[in-house]
Amino acid sequence: MKELHFKKIQGGNYQILFYIGEFYIPVEEALIKDLKKQANGSPKEFLNILQEKLGCNSYLKSTIQEVLSSSKDPVAQAKSLMAEVQSL
Repeated sequence: MKELHFKKIQGGNYQILFYIGEFYIPVEEALIKDLKKQANGSPKEFLNILQEKLGCNSYLKSTIQEVLSSSKDPVAQAKSLMAEVQSL
């Protein structure tokens, strides 16, 4: 099953990666700051913003949506992502 999560790495141009299953998207620090502001809202709203900001093309948006749709508990997934963002 594909999974969504953030990971902080050392070195490179991007310090944070957003994983969608086995592949990842490099994430700019400014975007993380913006997501941190949104992480205090509702989980559903956070997921919508996450999809909009990280789904920079239709393929990524549909892949993120596919993972969320296949999740047994999208709210728990959202809360986990919100906690990850706050810890970055």
